[in-house]
Amino acid sequence: MGVPSSSFVSSGIYDRRPSDLLGSLFPADQKEIDNESLAAILNGTVNLPRPARIGLLRVDGYDAYWSRSEDIMRLDRARTDELLATLKGCARVKDAILIPRLMLPEKRTISTFRETAARCQIDELLVYSSTHEYYRQGKVWGPDEFHGYCRVEAVMLDVRTGVVPFTRIEINDYQTKRQAGDADDWESLRKAEIGATAAGLQTIVAELVKFVESAN
Repeated sequence: MGVPSSSFVSSGIYDRRPSDLLGSLFPADQKEIDNESLAAILNGTVNLPRPARIGLLRVDGYDAYWSRSEDIMRLDRARTDELLATLKGCARVKDAILIPRLMLPEKRTISTFRETAARCQIDELLVYSSTHEYYRQGKVWGPDEFHGYCRVEAVMLDVRTGVVPFTRIEINDYQTKRQAGDADDWESLRKAEIGATAAGLQTIVAELVKFVESAN
């Protein structure tokens, strides 16, 4: 038998309170952002530039150049070029560039990303990262198989306002095994990770293009 419960909000007591709270009264909240600024942000509208310059910034620390595999480096670069081409194909986008890694700030926050984008004269900054989880399935006959899950997270930062008007998370699964010509299982797995990340990011970028084209 369940224990009866009641909601403070639905009990009627909540509605009989004398006044509405229009902002936070906690001092710690005011140190981060004052109530007036918060209200202006929540009630405001982000007007995207026409056309806009978009920067692509990866922050998960992955670097294909440490793989010591020419195939992996070429594959990673090809997938990145495809993403940039998709962004450049949007009528509202003037240009799309890859932010160099040397521009990554030591302290990674929304504020430092905004400064980095401003230095590159970027209007909108698409920041993304990917994580992978996988397990090995042993085979008696033939090479072992790897089954993995890829999670791609992306946010678009409007550099002028500091507001994030677009966020997406894409999750997909994949599987692979050692392919002919690969040096080892690790190389085959890295290629599968690059493909899964690119697939998730392409889905996100396609949604971003629709958002940008329909935005104010």
